[in-house]
Amino acid sequence: MIENKKVIGCYIRLSEDDDEIASGIKDESNSVSAQRQLIRMYIDGVGEFKTYGIKEYVDDGYTGTTFTRPGYEQMIGDAKKGEIGVIIVKDFSRLGRDHLETGNLLERIFPLLGIRFISINDTYDSAECDGMTGGLNVALKNIMNSMYSRDLSCKVRSAMRTRAKSGQYMAARVAYGYLKDPEDIHHLIVDEETAPIVRKIFDLAAEGKNKKWICGYLNSNGIPTPSQYMVSKGLIPAAHRNQKHPRWTVTTISDMLRNQIYKGNTCWNKSERNISTGKRQINNSPGEWIIVEDTHEAIISGELFEQANKMAFTRKKKSNTSNPCPLIYCAHCGRTLAAPKDGNHIRYRCMNGYGEFAEEACSRVRIKRVNLEGTILENVKLMAKLYMEKLSQKRNADSSEAITLSDKITNMKREAERISAGKAGLYEEYRDNGDRKTYIENKAKADARLSEIQKEIEIFERELEQAKLNEEKSSKAKEVITEVGTIEKFDKVQLKKIIDRVEVYSADRIEIIWKTPDPLFGSVSAEVGHVDL
Repeated sequence: MIENKKVIGCYIRLSEDDDEIASGIKDESNSVSAQRQLIRMYIDGVGEFKTYGIKEYVDDGYTGTTFTRPGYEQMIGDAKKGEIGVIIVKDFSRLGRDHLETGNLLERIFPLLGIRFISINDTYDSAECDGMTGGLNVALKNIMNSMYSRDLSCKVRSAMRTRAKSGQYMAARVAYGYLKDPEDIHHLIVDEETAPIVRKIFDLAAEGKNKKWICGYLNSNGIPTPSQYMVSKGLIPAAHRNQKHPRWTVTTISDMLRNQIYKGNTCWNKSERNISTGKRQINNSPGEWIIVEDTHEAIISGELFEQANKMAFTRKKKSNTSNPCPLIYCAHCGRTLAAPKDGNHIRYRCMNGYGEFAEEACSRVRIKRVNLEGTILENVKLMAKLYMEKLSQKRNADSSEAITLSDKITNMKREAERISAGKAGLYEEYRDNGDRKTYIENKAKADARLSEIQKEIEIFERELEQAKLNEEKSSKAKEVITEVGTIEKFDKVQLKKIIDRVEVYSADRIEIIWKTPDPLFGSVSAEVGHVDL
């Protein structure tokens, strides 16, 4: 790992609930700019930072109660790779409002990674805390941030409930087929560009076309998906849906057919995302929904809505036990592959390559089951062997490091004992000859060295704890890989432990995307292997 400690990571976060004004509109860009300006002014005022590089990480519109944020995750990833050495934020709440997770970052993760952390408004600099995070003051600030976020969530949700009951549209993003009224963001107007597509979907459903057929019709006619359309119009950022195969899906059609917004009703509180519930999101029962009728222009009639839903959702559902653990996908459309009987053989094939709306690329995805599964098993055994070699090397290195660190700690403690014993001799010498100045100087030197030794012991103990943890993770990974590497029968559940997915391009080419366990941080990254059959 190449470490670059002379690079500063500037982290900026703006929550959807931050800086909200009475009209319900907030100037997000100014808030982000204000944080950026504050951090840059601080950096300019610190002499030692004049030669440092700067990397910026921004999460605009992400709550601080969760650490699943793209900017934050990228920053931590860069820190793990040694690409940054300093992290600066406006205040602790920008890093996160969960006091337990924030405390874990400050107490364990950042020191382990060698990261210097600075919170400007809290006048906190980890380099000035002698290995500690600032004690009770920091803990109280983090707890207060967590309590503030919970209280704010309750207040915001209460205000939104009141507005929803009056018929105002409260969702952050509009439903496909509508736009927000430029004169009133809580009122919807029909999007004449996409409304005809919505009507067509309901008409087809009412005629008895099933949802899968409707998807094929839309995809074959090149109709952009809702997310594609919204990205093209700048309604959502491109990163919002980073789909490799953007397509209309049965789930999308089902959600649209059930959405009462298309017959002019506003429906709110169908699900709840509130940190006070202890869950990220829960679905509420229909009795808890807030429905206000005729709040905006309808795209379809109530009769068409009822007929479409009657035809689309009254059929008997098929059992979904044929593919309980999806592993194999079409490389062209992303659909999971089924393995129906084909003549005298069993083949995996993409169903988008057949039927009325067959796609040419998908029609090539047709491969004998015995060939595909045999190739996957063969490659799993080869990859398991490589994993085992890497893990053995890693485990040996961790074990050796643990022994070295243990020896260092033992030697440090012995030195501390010798210095402590020597301090008693210093006092005896002072008492005999009365040289106070020499006694004070020697005692100060001994105390300073004892303090240094204690800090070094604490660092070594943390490193030893991590080395033992790494060794334990390597052992668990070894057990999993040994188990998977010895299977003789094609077992998707077992194979999913080291394979993320298998993508089939044709009968002659597949791509295996591996899960690579990271013994240090416990994460999983992907490695791609192309296999020509």
